[in-house]
Amino acid sequence: ICPEDMEEAFLVEYRKGRVRYLNLEIQQNRRQIRNLDRDISEKERELQNLRNRLAYLPVIQAVTNRPSANQALEEEERRKRQRQVDDLNYDIRSKSREIDNLRNQQNQLRDQIDSYENEITSLSQ
Repeated sequence: ICPEDMEEAFLVEYRKGRVRYLNLEIQQNRRQIRNLDRDISEKERELQNLRNRLAYLPVIQAVTNRPSANQALEEEERRKRQRQVDDLNYDIRSKSREIDNLRNQQNQLRDQIDSYENEITSLSQ
């Protein structure tokens, strides 16, 4: 417990220290946001690659779907292509969720920065 005659001096120094701490937290959060920006860009490139692969898959199907005497082979080829489409669609959904999660993390960090800045404002008054 702080003696009453020292309380005001203590609070002044406490506020200075708290503001310094909050500013460091803000800097750290901004660094994390920049890192997440890089991660999001990488994931978006991966997502675009998956979408391109999916878009080109029907072209591959059209080339490989020639009339054939062996109906069983054609059916197996069709199933194989469908599995590829299903796998790519799954990967696309998964990558989209990863990007959404990274953006949510950024939003949480931005909210925390806002909270820290509001506290700094209240401590400075």
